Amino acid sequence: MALEKDIEEVVNEWLRDFHAEVTSVSDEASPSGEAPGDTIENYTLIELVGEGGFGSVWRARQNQPVQRMVALKILKMGMDTREVLARFEQERQALALMDHPGIAQVLDAGATPSGRPFFVMELVNGLPITQFFEEQNLSTKVRLAVFSDVCHAVQHAHQKGIIHRDLKPSNILVSARENEPPQVKVIDFGIAKATGEHHLSDATLLTQANQMMGTPAYMSPEQLSGSLDVDTRSDVYSLGVLLYELLTGTPPFSKDELTSYSHDEMIRMVRERIPPKPSTRIKARPQTGRSMDAPQQAHLLRGDLDCIAMMALEKDPDRRYESASALAADIGRFLTHDPIVARPASTAYLLRQFARRNRVAVIGTLSVFAALAAGLAVASVLFLRERDSRQLANTEAEKSRQISQFLSEALQGAGPSAALGHDTAMMRSILDRTATRVGAELEGQPEVELAIRSAIGATYGDIHDYPNALEQYRRILDLQRRAHPENSPEVAGALLDLANTLEAQGEMRSAETHVLEAIGIYEQLDGDHRMEILFAKTLVAWIYMKTGRTAEAEAPAEEGYRAWLQTPAEERLGEAPKVYAIILHDLGRKEEAEAIYRKELEVWREIHGDIDHPMIANCLDNLGMVLLGNGKVQEAETILTEALDQGRRLYGDKCPHEDHVLSRLAVIAAQRGEWERELELLRDAVAVSARVYSPGHRYRKEPLNHLIKALFRQAEADTGGEARQRIAELEALSRSQDEVKIDEKRLAALKAGLR
Repeated sequence: MALEKDIEEVVNEWLRDFHAEVTSVSDEASPSGEAPGDTIENYTLIELVGEGGFGSVWRARQNQPVQRMVALKILKMGMDTREVLARFEQERQALALMDHPGIAQVLDAGATPSGRPFFVMELVNGLPITQFFEEQNLSTKVRLAVFSDVCHAVQHAHQKGIIHRDLKPSNILVSARENEPPQVKVIDFGIAKATGEHHLSDATLLTQANQMMGTPAYMSPEQLSGSLDVDTRSDVYSLGVLLYELLTGTPPFSKDELTSYSHDEMIRMVRERIPPKPSTRIKARPQTGRSMDAPQQAHLLRGDLDCIAMMALEKDPDRRYESASALAADIGRFLTHDPIVARPASTAYLLRQFARRNRVAVIGTLSVFAALAAGLAVASVLFLRERDSRQLANTEAEKSRQISQFLSEALQGAGPSAALGHDTAMMRSILDRTATRVGAELEGQPEVELAIRSAIGATYGDIHDYPNALEQYRRILDLQRRAHPENSPEVAGALLDLANTLEAQGEMRSAETHVLEAIGIYEQLDGDHRMEILFAKTLVAWIYMKTGRTAEAEAPAEEGYRAWLQTPAEERLGEAPKVYAIILHDLGRKEEAEAIYRKELEVWREIHGDIDHPMIANCLDNLGMVLLGNGKVQEAETILTEALDQGRRLYGDKCPHEDHVLSRLAVIAAQRGEWERELELLRDAVAVSARVYSPGHRYRKEPLNHLIKALFRQAEADTGGEARQRIAELEALSRSQDEVKIDEKRLAALKAGLR
């Protein structure tokens, strides 16, 4: 039995390092006995490019029947027992079954004159997939297409009954020839496992020396646990890790993080801890919770790719994609703007998993607000029970992080981007109760209290309840001042959040005082606070403009815009160019404002390629508006139509800017004398705003006002049947809605003029 396990480990190690990294070696004979220039059957050894514990990899030239360069690996001396040779032949037959352009092909096999086996495979000249993407600076669309190719290659192996079990960037090589799409090659099936009639190794992940086989950062929870019952969905998890890394630049759990734990702790963390969503991870930096347009940022940072990646990374194999091809199919749906299969895990499921990890009974519900209330109770119980533990600090820090992340994401997911068109009364009621409880129930846990108050404050702001949002941000500032020095990034961030909410409430003088104080702190701090200062400068400019100091606003707006241009692509938000363009437009410099929007559009398209994206759609809307004001009607219509189409593909029938675009297209129709089309577009705008915004919202009133004005204008310009139709529509609007008051005297005068 021990001998069989040894044999399995020998062959696994031999196959695993078949494509070992190139190392510098001398031209002297290798420890295996071969030297450059030696000939083995039809192959001449050129260069020793890699060496592992059980085999040597050579770059070789095939001499017959064709001449070409190949990779040849030879089992080292002393490993050529009868059992290993039999095992080798069995596995060679299984690997030879694979015939796919995305998998490095086995070309030949044989034995040296001394009887040691060798493999011959195609020589792969490529870069690890992550390095290739970094060097080529590919668009998101191309990256996802290449990743889809990887999925199809892995699916082919699965169809042949082979699980890879070591999918990671260095085992997925990508190359590209000029004017050709990138080519994927999946390599190193060295610890592969068979699922059907073709038998590979059934060895566990640990050698007898307790040495890990595989790469922990990319292993599924079941594989990391050493289970022999690992199926193809384990590779789906590894593909999810790869997708996560391609989207964020880092795997869900880093190598350094994992290796800091013991083996058992590492298994428990991968099995239980849910990593941040890609959209949360990609913006990882000192968090202040700030946002000048929270719904817009939510659309930028969250969406289908979050759902796809997190479904591939499900802890429970039954909740993952059923196959690599199913994962590729959802990527394809994303690229073609079709509805995806993946959906976020329900709040009930998340809460059940959270409770199971912490051994606390929690009843899961489908309501995010019930999750909030229950989760808050869980937080209190957990911290009370752990208070006397010897590992109090470490345990509470980790639980604090998990609870904060869970509840914050639950609240943030309940903002207007998730509740467009719905009554927010229940949301407000739950927020009110939670805000009352949070201080008392989380006393002594300031980090958790801060995280939850930030989420509550942001959600109050999302539903335009600024007085309650201000109360939360004032509490946060007080907590930060108690915990940190006055000249600290934490205090500066709290000041900035408070200033942003004060501006939204219309308290401009107080907002200006707080934001200038925040800027003063940031400018004295060490470290990189460019993003915070950029946001603060833009907010200052906006406050100046709204208080009638447009000329004074230009300098901070320009400074914010220049900083925005120098900000790393993935951290850019849309407010700086927008604010600068509006200020320039108000100063009468309309061509400069147009140039700013054109530059912003160019930047977003460089980042996101030709994929529909909220930032692109919003920028198209703004550019179309400025073009219309600059008299460039034809181009404005083209740009606005593109904004309309992209918004509908992104948001379906609840596009948050569709009513604006329709209203601007109506202006173009009116300029051309297309009166019926003007009204048709405005009626559509009214219908859209009623779907998207709750009653009383100012964005719901604007298209109504535009429609009413157009009806009056058209009725007053006509004394015939058209006027009667317009008057009838105005009377119907007066009866059917009370959000916008219709000028009854003007309407009566119109009716009198027709008698």
